[in-house]
Order: sequence, then structure tokens, then C-alpha cells
Amino acid sequence: MRKMLQSAEVDRNDAIQRSTTLAQQAAKQASQHVQSKLEKISGLERQHIQLNAAQNVAESKIRELEEKLQEERHKRKLIEDKTAELATSAETNRILMGMATASSSEPKKVKKKKKIKRAAATTTHIQPQSHYRVNMGSIPFIAGTSTSKSHNVGANIQGALSLLKTHNPVLCNAATKTRRKYCRTSSLPSDSDHAADVTEVLLGLQDEFGNMGFEHKELLKQIQDTEDERLRGDLERELDQLVARMETKGEQIATLKQHQARLTRSGKRKKKRPTSANGVRETKSLSVRGGEVEVVTTVKAKSLPRNLERAKSSNPARQNLDVLQSMRKLQTSLRKDDLSWD
Repeated sequence: MRKMLQSAEVDRNDAIQRSTTLAQQAAKQASQHVQSKLEKISGLERQHIQLNAAQNVAESKIRELEEKLQEERHKRKLIEDKTAELATSAETNRILMGMATASSSEPKKVKKKKKIKRAAATTTHIQPQSHYRVNMGSIPFIAGTSTSKSHNVGANIQGALSLLKTHNPVLCNAATKTRRKYCRTSSLPSDSDHAADVTEVLLGLQDEFGNMGFEHKELLKQIQDTEDERLRGDLERELDQLVARMETKGEQIATLKQHQARLTRSGKRKKKRPTSANGVRETKSLSVRGGEVEVVTTVKAKSLPRNLERAKSSNPARQNLDVLQSMRKLQTSLRKDDLSWD
């Protein structure tokens, strides 16, 4: 019995030891498994952190690349705009230089037309003016009806009466002359007004030419950005039509600039031209009609003496009184020996 009890105790102790050992081994294995899991988790966390860092670096690089790409696109756009602008400027300069060269190669033809029109205008604007004619009934004394001079009279009263009776250019009607002169000068535009009109039209044409240049640049941009061949061909045809319109506008601008230069030279010559000794002064005005130059010449005569102006500007009664007073002065100044009749 005793041996059986001892063996049972020994078996029980062995079983307890085995169970304790197994429990320790299981706990150790569990702890090792947990430790391995924790190590894996920490490794995954480290990898996650590394991946996040790499992702941040990649994102920053992507942003830098996008910024560089945007900058390159902007630079390319600027280059395209500059190219279109330079092409437009080159086309504009070519048109203007071509018009200037073509206009400078034809100065002789313009001069010939100018001479022809000057002669025609000079002959056209000369008009006969009305003159003063004496009414024989308005003379306050009997003078006879002879219109010839008497060379035997010392004071030559008959010569003075002859001047009154005949058609004398000295006794022109000043009021009619002044009125006709003012009407003629007011009906024609002055050089300053004409130059102002030319300048205004020239500015308008230059604005239109600038707008055409802007359209030219926009069409070049559209042609550069278009990938469709059909649309590109349509845009190129539209560009050719625009260039033709620009050439026409350039011709108009060159013509107006030439006319403006002629007006400027004409104004300078008028300022430098002195008045002649006989009181005759010429003024010229230029105008372009149908591509030809028209020169209008206005002649201003020397002013008459003050006594003649007073005699012409007064009324008929005053004229008669002046004539009577002059006759009386002549009568008082004459002596009996001075008169001899044939």
C-alpha cells in the first residue's frame, strides 16, 4: 500500500511538474508570439512612417514639377505672344515701308499735277469786280459831257472830271470788294482747318490700323494653338485677307502723311514769305480730291489811300459834297492867266 501511495504521489508530482512546465512553455510561447506580433506591428508602423515620408517627398516633387510645368507653359505662352507680336510688327513695318517707298518714288508726278492745278485755280478765282460810275445828274454843277482831258488847263479840272465820268479802277466799290472777298475766303477752308481735318482723319486711320494689327496677332495665336488642319486653313485665309486690308489702310495712311507734310511745308513758306513792295500778297491752300492736289491762290491788293477810302465808304451826298469842296479849292487856287481854252 505504502508503495502504491508513494508511486501515486510521485505520479501526481510528475503530473504537476509536467503541467507546470507545459503552462510555462505555453506562456513563454504566447509571450514570444505576442512579442513577434508587437515587433511586426512596430515594423509596420516604421514602414508606414517611411511610406508617409516618401509620399510627402513625392507630393512635394509633384508640386514642384507642376509648378515648373505651369511656368514652362506660361513662358511658352509669352514666347508665342511675343512671336505673334513680332510677326505683326514685321508685317506692319513691311506694309508701311512699302507704302513710304512707293510714295517717295512718285514726287515728279505730284509736282506736275500741282503745277497744272495751280494754273487752273489761279485763272478760275480771278473775277471782275464792279466799279464806281458817276451819275452826271448827281454832280452839283454844270461840267459838260466830255470825257476827254484838256491839256491846256493848268490845274486840269477836265482831267479830274474825266476820272469821275469814266470807268476808273481806282474808284472801285469798296463795300462790294470787301463783301466778295469775305464770301470767297469764308467759302474756302483755311489751311489750319484743313490741317486739323487731315490730322483727325489720320489719327482715325492709325487707330484702325492698330486694331487690325491686334486682330493679326490674335489670328496668329489661334493658328499656333489650332491642331485641326481644316480650321488652320480657314484661319490662314482670314489672315491673308486681313493683311490685304492692312496694306490698303497703309496706303491711305501714307497718302495722308504726304499731304500733311505738304500742308506743313506750305504753312512754313507762308510764315517766311515777306509782303512785296506793291502790297500784293499770295496765300495758297491745298486740298486732295480724287488723288490730285488742288492749289487755290488768293490775291490781296494793297490798301488804297485814306481819302479814297473815305470817299468810297461814304454815302452819295457826302461824295457830292467832297467833290464840290475839291472843285472850290481848285477854283480858288487858279488864276486868270492859268485858264486858256481852244
